[in-house]
Amino acid sequence: MFGKKKKKIEFDARKELPKEIKDNIPGWEYTHNFKVHYKSSGLQILASKLDLSISSDTPELPTHQQVQEVANARLQGSTLTLTKGGTISSSTLGRFGKKDLAFSYHITDAEYKESIAFLKGQEAW
Repeated sequence: MFGKKKKKIEFDARKELPKEIKDNIPGWEYTHNFKVHYKSSGLQILASKLDLSISSDTPELPTHQQVQEVANARLQGSTLTLTKGGTISSSTLGRFGKKDLAFSYHITDAEYKESIAFLKGQEAW
């Protein structure tokens, strides 16, 4: 292998922290994982899903608003591309024409999955 795996601990940030994390909170980097459900139209029966990871310096869960802001940025960013001329175009432009540049959606749920703590100062594998 090319190095050691980073030491990691999976935990539920809604519950009490594991002792190893609690004893050295600044010594870890945190990733909180969510599954965001969204619909792109009122006629869509089943919601689409987006796996979302949010990095943090603290083991506390991001607020619901922070999760929505990151999801919005991710959803909006995934529909934009940079052209050779340096301009940004929307993938909806080719499908729907110039007057419908916006990707319309609404978030119906943000489901917490898990959190992972990675020990700082270790090589990535």
